[in-house]
Amino acid sequence: MSQKVNVAGAMSSFARDTGALSAFRLESCIHCGICADACHYYIATEDPQYTPIWKVEPFKQAYKREASAFAPLFRLLGLKREVTADQLPADSVLLTKAHLLLRRHGQTLCLRNGPACHACPVRSGCPSGRSGA
Repeated sequence: MSQKVNVAGAMSSFARDTGALSAFRLESCIHCGICADACHYYIATEDPQYTPIWKVEPFKQAYKREASAFAPLFRLLGLKREVTADQLPADSVLLTKAHLLLRRHGQTLCLRNGPACHACPVRSGCPSGRSGA
């Protein structure tokens, strides 16, 4: 299977499976940069290309083109292009580091018998953290 087919399938699947809350967040992002202060990966690297704004942009583009209320208009007028493999993170070092950071987070804060929700930096986006677990 070609890379183009893989990317197209992944993006259409993402757009189709986007829930209402995620869609709301994608639609309401105004690229203000406030989320960068809460992103541990950006804070650690201080590289602007790793801010949440730019990491999410291909997904936002796919959502708007494939599943938003104006998706047919975006496609008809060519306002949103298809996401290409070049837009997706190809840096295996970045992906590995992100994976290891998530694992470390889980091993230090999200413990089964006593999660440290009070100290969690992503608590507002976590169902367990919001419920006060």
